[in-house]
Parts: sequence; structure tokens; C-alpha cells
Amino acid sequence: MSLGTNITCITDPSDTSEKGKMWLELTFSNPGCVTYDYTMSGYKTVHLYCIYDDNWYYDKQTVYVGEEITAVKVGDANDNTFIPMTSSADIFVSYENGSDVTLEIESNTTGVSLLRENMTSTNHTFTITASDFGNSYGQFALRFSLSNILNTVEKWVVILYEEEISGFTFTGATVPIVHVGDNIPLSFTLTSGTDVVITIDIGTISLIEKCDGELRSHSLPYTANETGTYPVTITLSNFVSMFNHSFDITVQYPVNNITITRTEVMMVGDSNPMTFVMDAIAMIPMGAINAKLSILENYTQTSQTQDYDLTTLNPGGNQPENVDSYYTAPGYYLVHAMIYSEIHNINYTWLKIVEHELDLDIVAMLSVPLSKAEQEIGVTIVDPAKSPLYKLNCSFDIDGDVVNHTFDSVAHGSNATITYFYPGDGNKTLTVTCQNNLRTWQSSVYVDVYTDCFESTQLFDSVYKTANTPLKVYVTDVTQITGKVVVSDKCKNSSRTYWWDFYDVDRTDKTTLTLMGYYNNSQNQPAGITITFAEEAIEPGLKKLSLTANLTEAEGAVLIDHIFVYFQVPTIFAAIKGGSQRLISNQAALEVDAESLSKEPYNKVKNIPFGFSWSCRTIIHSTINENDISVGIARLKSTNPDLSFQTSYGADCTGLIQNPSSGKITLNQGDLTPDYWYIFFVNVSKTITTTSTPPLTISRDDNAVQAVRVVSYEPPNVGIRCLRNCREKVTRDTLVTVDVTCDSCQAGSTLYQWEITKFIPAPVNDFQSLPTVTESQVIVTETVGIQNQDKTGTKANKQKAPPYEKKRTPDMGMRPGAQEE
Repeated sequence: MSLGTNITCITDPSDTSEKGKMWLELTFSNPGCVTYDYTMSGYKTVHLYCIYDDNWYYDKQTVYVGEEITAVKVGDANDNTFIPMTSSADIFVSYENGSDVTLEIESNTTGVSLLRENMTSTNHTFTITASDFGNSYGQFALRFSLSNILNTVEKWVVILYEEEISGFTFTGATVPIVHVGDNIPLSFTLTSGTDVVITIDIGTISLIEKCDGELRSHSLPYTANETGTYPVTITLSNFVSMFNHSFDITVQYPVNNITITRTEVMMVGDSNPMTFVMDAIAMIPMGAINAKLSILENYTQTSQTQDYDLTTLNPGGNQPENVDSYYTAPGYYLVHAMIYSEIHNINYTWLKIVEHELDLDIVAMLSVPLSKAEQEIGVTIVDPAKSPLYKLNCSFDIDGDVVNHTFDSVAHGSNATITYFYPGDGNKTLTVTCQNNLRTWQSSVYVDVYTDCFESTQLFDSVYKTANTPLKVYVTDVTQITGKVVVSDKCKNSSRTYWWDFYDVDRTDKTTLTLMGYYNNSQNQPAGITITFAEEAIEPGLKKLSLTANLTEAEGAVLIDHIFVYFQVPTIFAAIKGGSQRLISNQAALEVDAESLSKEPYNKVKNIPFGFSWSCRTIIHSTINENDISVGIARLKSTNPDLSFQTSYGADCTGLIQNPSSGKITLNQGDLTPDYWYIFFVNVSKTITTTSTPPLTISRDDNAVQAVRVVSYEPPNVGIRCLRNCREKVTRDTLVTVDVTCDSCQAGSTLYQWEITKFIPAPVNDFQSLPTVTESQVIVTETVGIQNQDKTGTKANKQKAPPYEKKRTPDMGMRPGAQEE
């Protein structure tokens, strides 16, 4: 009080149980105090009543009476403030002292208030669930605040929300043994698990990796670099679970540097060692080394196997094995050896040849009549203990005529023979040499081939006895083939019959023959030693003719011989109307015609059109020698053609040809330059297919050349054309026929003078140096026949003409003592 003395005050603490008066004597300088101990907490209203003299005073004040919060604990049941959980966690909150306490829980990570309530006791349990964190895995900080009017206490708790590790499946290395340098895949999958720490212990090596977030699969490649056996443990852990997976793995080298020494060719009964050898540079350990031998006998098809333990074999060492019991019989054995460890192998394969000694004798008739000149000759095994023999290579030498043959197998009691045809009579020396891989045997006998009914065993020339060297004839000719039958005096009065067999030879397999039915009929047989084929009666292809000569009144007097004949289609003949050289005026277009004179000699395919392909070269007349064109054409048509005349002579003018694939081509007048040569080359072709089975496709072509000089006047239209044997002649006796045409010449007043020039095979540069035929004569005719095997060029001049004598081309084929013509 600021004034007054002897003041009397009464206080009322508003605690009914303690209500009363308290006297206070107050002075200005010494305030009066009264003490009251409250026994219950809460908000209290204190009333003050004071009086002095006639004055009184009233006041009141609200105060809070309570306890401060002390000894607060927040955590799990063990008071841990770092609390892992999988779906929920219980958090315990307690304090010893404190009144009117309010608890508030707030997530400091998400900023969300999880709880605010008044505590009714000093202990409280709060359950945290995944939904409090939005069902998101991770770490979350929770602030626990306990407060009243007197004080506030804060505690923090960290919640780790994780998945348990489950569903482990190991998908890595499934074999317990690997090689040095191999990658060992250490991989696995999980059904669940988050924030997993992976620890892989391989022997003394530990590999640690932390995987944040959800983990569903993992792979760690590890390279094995040291041999040995190691325990492998994969440990997976997080704060809510742990899992272990263990296995052992062995690291070793692949099988290396182990070889086998052996004998691959041996005689029956010989010792047969086989040794496994490990090189000194071999890398070990390789594991448990073993070997397996598999033996297949290729004639009996029997097989046997044997295993070998090589675990004691070391670098630089060897291990011999006796395998004599496997090869007691002769033959060819396929041997396969596999040297292997638990996970690796190396293989060897070889052919083992086991042979008998050669104890042979010659099998042959020592006295042979010519009528039985086709004989079986060969060898036989003398000692049955030396049988059988395999892959016996024998050479039969009959007076220098050597036949080689390999017998796959020869057994005692049977003869290994070939068929041989003695070509004539006389005393023959038969020498037989046989050998296998280890031994060679040779012996000789004399064979007397005597004349009985036939003085020669060959009806045809031996040149044509094989399919690769047939007699060649044209299907367009009348072909006669005659066999030469020479009968001895003692049988010359015997009656004779002849029979021809005609075979079609398969063009892909010349050993396959098809008998042609026409001649397999007695009514169609020639009944003689000559067989005749009419023009185009035989389809093109390779044929075989067999002639059987039978002296019917002599016992065993039958002789058979054959000949191969190739019926070929003659080549087509390409020609350009007007000859090889001509002049034209520049006043009109130029037509070059290869269609009118090109000929198909094979009538059966004349309806198939020709194919034409043209090209052109041009050169100015003043730059060349007068005979350059003739020399170029001659070189192009020679045995060894010089193609430079067609490809590089002058300049190319093929572009002037409007339709280079037609038989007649035309060059416009405006495209022609006077005093220029235009040289036209045409290839005329045709492809035909026979009706045989399988069909034979035949492609033929021929080339023609015409040189045309463009002049500014109207020249005479003179041309030379070939009528017969226009290509290379087969023999000297065949006839070449050419004639001359002159559209602008008057009949009856024209003289023709022929000049023949002989070209040597090799090209020459100077046409003038070529020799001419000195026996040339003036032939006054439009047609000339030339009978000479040399290549010739012809040039015609006008003269008078007596007729010439035609000569018949001799028949082609085999006649007694004749060669192909």
C-alpha cells in the first residue's frame, strides 16, 4: 500500500479446505507476504481484502498451481530412439512429474501432426503405422512434445520403415567347379526387401554393396583368378531382416597339354603301346583327370570302350597303357580318345590300321583263246590265317598296259579279280603288284593268248572306247559306223550273225546307260557290220554302240566290242548380205542384213528364231592401208581370234544402230559420213533343249563381219557369200563352196576372176606380205569349190566361167582301218 498504516488484510486462496483469514501488517517499505501450500494443482483465484481506517481495498489474481514435467522418456520398449519397422511400431512415452500434460507428435519429415492430446497418466503407448508416412519406405523423424503451463519437454525418435527380405532365389553359378579366368555370376532375385546391404564373402575376400530402395534382383560378376576351393556366402541384411546363402566353388585349370602317343599302323600280333603324356608346361590343378577310349571296327561295326584313371599324371610325366587286346583282328578301327575333367575335355581321333602279312597268288588263265579274250585276272589269299585283307591296292601290268584297282576286302576262298580284255594274241607277261600300308607283294606269270577264230579282239578303234573320247558326228549327216571283224582261217567258213545294241548315255552320270528300244528289235537290226543313221534321225547327245559278232558254227566264237559316239548339232552359220566388204552410196540409208543369209543347218529347230547382237566401229578411209580391213577380218576369224579389231579399232559407232537386237539394222543417211568405213559385227545365237531325260541344253552362236565404205557415187553391188563348210574345216578332203553376187552386173557379159590368199595362223601386220596360192588359176564361174585345210580369204573379179565338178564329202564314222574324218 502506498499510504496507510495499521492496515489489516484478509486473503482467501479460494481453496475451500484452507479458506481463512490472514492478518498482515503492511508498511510502505516492507510488503507483507503470506505463504500457502496448495495441495491440488490447477488454476486458483486468490482474493485480497484490506482495510485501514475507514478505507478498504479489494483485489484478486488467478494463479496456476502445478508441477513441472520431469524425467521424460520416449522410445521403444528398450528406450531406443532409432526404431526400425515393417508395418507398425509401438512408441512408449513416460514422465515422472508433471501436471496437466499435453502430448503432441509431429513428423518432422512430412510436416504432419500425428497426435495432440492431454495425457491422463504418466505412461502412454503410441502405435505408428505405414500409413502415417504415406506408405513410403524410408527414414522419418518424429518430434514428441510434452508441455504444460510450467514447461515444455521435446524428444526425438527416428523411424526406419523397411521391407523384410524374402523370396530369395539364387540364379548365379549353378556348377560347383569353374576354370581360372571364368566369370562367376553371383546373381539372385528377391520377392521383397528394401535398403539391402549385400555382403559376399569368397574365401578371404569380402565384397560389400548397399542397394537403396526396393531390391528385386542383383548380379555381381566375379572373375576366378586363383585355383582352390572356396566357401561363398551371400549375406543380405537391412534393419528389419537378414538372409544368408552359402555354397562352395572350386577353381581349376582346363584340361591342357596332355597328348597321346600311339602306333597307327600295325601288323596283327604286334605289340601296341599307347601312352598318355603330360607336357612339363601343363598348368595344374585340372581337377580329376580321366580318359575314355572308344574303338569302332569299321568292317564288323563292333565297338568297345575303356576308361583310364589319370589322376596321378603330373607335368613332365607319362602313363603307358597296353591296348593289344583291342586289335586282335585285321581291319580299320576308328579310335576316339577323350581326356576329361569334371567340366572340360579334349579329344583325339585317329584311324588305326591293323593288317595281315601278304601271302598271295595270281589268279589267271594261262592259256586264253582270242574268242575269250575278256578274262578275269586277280589274286587270292594262300594262307587262311592271313585272311582277310582290307584296302588292298593292286597293279596289273600286262606287257606295259597297267590297270590299277583297289579291293576293299579280300577273304580266303574267294578271288579278288578285275575284267581284262587281251587286245591280241601272243605270249603276255602278267605282273601283279599288291600292297597295303606295311607290305608289298609282287609276282609274274606268262599268259599265252592264241588265235582261235578271231585274229583281233577289237571291232572298233580303241580311241573311242571311253565316254570321254567319243567319236563325234553331226546329227545332220548320214552317219555310217562299221565294225572291223577279222576271222581266222580255221573259222572263216562259219556262218555269222551280228547284233547291235544302242544306248543313251546319261549326261550327268556316264555310267548310267538306257537301252534304246528301236534297235532292240530284230526287224530293225542292220544284220551286218555297218549301222547307218539317217539325217537328223538321232537326237543330240552321247550314245554307246555295242556290236556282238557271233560265229554260229564255232563253239564259243562270240566277240563283243563297243564304241562311244557323240551326236552333235552343227553350228549355226552367221552371214551378212553383201559379203565381208562392200561400197554404198551416201545418197540413201544403209541397211545391214544378217537375217537373210544366216542359216540353221539343223532342220528340227529351224522354227526357233535366232538372237542377234550388233556392234559397230568406224574409221576414216584415208588413215588406213587398203588391206587393213581384210587383215582385221582374217584375224578375227582365225583359230586364235584377235578381238582388238572388234573392240578398239577406230571409234565406236554402236549408238547409231537403232535396234541392235534385230536381224536387220538400218543407219539413217544423215548418220553416214563419206569416205568412212563402218565395220559391223553381229553375233547370231540360238539355244535349244532336247527331249531326253534329263534334257540337254545346247547353246550355239556364230559371228559375222561386214565392212561398209560410204562413197559419194553409186557403186556396183557386189558381194561374196559362203555356201558350204564356211567355218574351220575338219579335214583336208572336205569341200568349201562360196559364190559371188552382183545385183548391178549384166547377165552373160560378166567375167569372174577368183583370187585366193592364204593366211598363216599368227596375225601379221602387213597384208601384202601374206603368201598367195601359186597354183591359182582363172576360174570363170560364179561359184568356186576349194579343197584345202588351210584358212583362206577369197576375192572375186569378173570373168567367164566353165562349170566346176562337185565332190561328195566322205562318210563320217569308223570303217576298217579308218580314223575319224
